[in-house]
Amino acid sequence: MNTRQLEYFLAVAEELSFTKAAEKLYVSQTAVTQQIQALEDLVGVKLLSRTKKKVELTPAGRVFQTESRQLLEQLNNDFAHARAVSEGVNGIPPAESSLP
Repeated sequence: MNTRQLEYFLAVAEELSFTKAAEKLYVSQTAVTQQIQALEDLVGVKLLSRTKKKVELTPAGRVFQTESRQLLEQLNNDFAHARAVSEGVNGIPPAESSLP
């Protein structure tokens, strides 16, 4: 699994449309569809119920939406924290080179 799959899933869950999600993400609808299918295969459940006219979250999809949003938020916080530490913010000095 990768963060792109979660981002694509969250976009589809928000828009309830593969087309609108693809437009929002500036990618093809095929790319979104493939990533969602790969994610569902990995998770082992259908996250979205699709018909020709409608996309809906399954009960599992609703839970996964909430948890995925939290996971991406935490990951973004982790990235920001690592950058801050690297820059010596928060009182932690940047790592010094061990080379002589």
